[in-house]
Amino acid sequence: MAFLKLPPAQRAVFVQRMRVIDGRPSIDDLDAQVRVKLRAALPDGHADSFMRQLWAWWYEQTVEMLQNRHTSVSVTRLMQRISRIRDDYTSDRLPTTVDREGGNVPTRRHRN
Repeated sequence: MAFLKLPPAQRAVFVQRMRVIDGRPSIDDLDAQVRVKLRAALPDGHADSFMRQLWAWWYEQTVEMLQNRHTSVSVTRLMQRISRIRDDYTSDRLPTTVDREGGNVPTRRHRN
């Protein structure tokens, strides 16, 4: 309803800035599509855990954008996060998970 409260000129600008991208994956297919794009980065035998960590980080980023803490996530920043998560899955360093709020959530890492 906030849109309808805008003056006509601001509504026009708002609509002109919209982009409709047809043929994109649905929200239900998003995880599978991201996995395809990241297949080279996914650690063998730990893809699900890796993706949970990545989605948790992405959720934090979206919340921070909604709170106006930053306006976007750069490709460089995303790639750095993917690398950090991937580095946690080397043979001498694996994430430690604990049950928190009903789900296994990686909370800290340790070296063997």
